[in-house]
Amino acid sequence: SGSALYESVTLGDGLQAALDVDLYKITLPRGGLITAEITAANLDLPSDFDSYLRLFDATGEELANNDQFNGRDSYLDFFVTTGGTYYVGVSGFPNFDYDPAVAGSGRSQSSGVYNIGFGYQRIADDRVTVASDLSEPLPIPAVGTQGTMSTQLTVTDAREIKDLNVRLDIDHTYVSDLAITLIAP
Repeated sequence: SGSALYESVTLGDGLQAALDVDLYKITLPRGGLITAEITAANLDLPSDFDSYLRLFDATGEELANNDQFNGRDSYLDFFVTTGGTYYVGVSGFPNFDYDPAVAGSGRSQSSGVYNIGFGYQRIADDRVTVASDLSEPLPIPAVGTQGTMSTQLTVTDAREIKDLNVRLDIDHTYVSDLAITLIAP
């Protein structure tokens, strides 16, 4: 567990100018909650920077993003299930689709001065996996019919659930006809 704060960082002062993106590398020993918070518009001397945050895994796949959590300032928190290398990308709106592996990709954006705070809250175990063991697959109504099918997944771990990832394996001719809803207790 830990935290870090970087102050008076400027987006737009790099070699890519208006396409500048600041990437921060985070290496974790095990899974846990990653947080990142931008303060720019809410500085004592406000910045015009309109931030956009993205979290990537080591391969560059986006795991989470946020825009305008507190005014124009962004915040994200995401629970990663395993340790490893992660990257937090800071860009300005509307540069939300840059490629973290390609310098100068994306689009022209807001720039300016910001502070960024990072947090990491590690867990004792990397992952709690709960498998739903269905003896028979759930029958999905045929095309042109309506119906509701439901099943229940129970997590018996006593710890507070900070993040829940659900993976479904659906085999249906018309997947676009399906509506999936996850309802908390």
